[in-house]
Amino acid sequence: MPTDRSVTSSQILDAMEALGRSVHSAGFSLGLNPAQWSALRFIARPGTCPGTVAGFARHHRATTGTASQTIDALVRKQLVARVENPQDRRSALLTLTEAGRAILAQDPLVALGDHVSNLSARELSALHGHLTMFAGLVQRR
Repeated sequence: MPTDRSVTSSQILDAMEALGRSVHSAGFSLGLNPAQWSALRFIARPGTCPGTVAGFARHHRATTGTASQTIDALVRKQLVARVENPQDRRSALLTLTEAGRAILAQDPLVALGDHVSNLSARELSALHGHLTMFAGLVQRR
């Protein structure tokens, strides 16, 4: 990897576009679509609060209707279960089923995560900061 300033912004944008395409394409695997993979990851993430359809909608930047359709599909596939929310009877908590945990173990983004976890704390912080900023810029357009 180049460590000098010889990389152009155009090359960075090309690499970001290629990464986006690759991640999106990888999301169409094992009978799931990218939104469904995102929902499985969200539900499995420790400390996800709240683990509800509304919480997933906020996380995925989607309407609750769209998020609900995604969760409904995962429930039909028996990958996710809805359980009564003791804090709020109007909503259900989302949990992964055994089948959901098994398919998540085959997550197409695991390999990418393995490489990211090898970055230093400084590199992780910088990468997170830049990706968050870029995502914010794209969302505002």
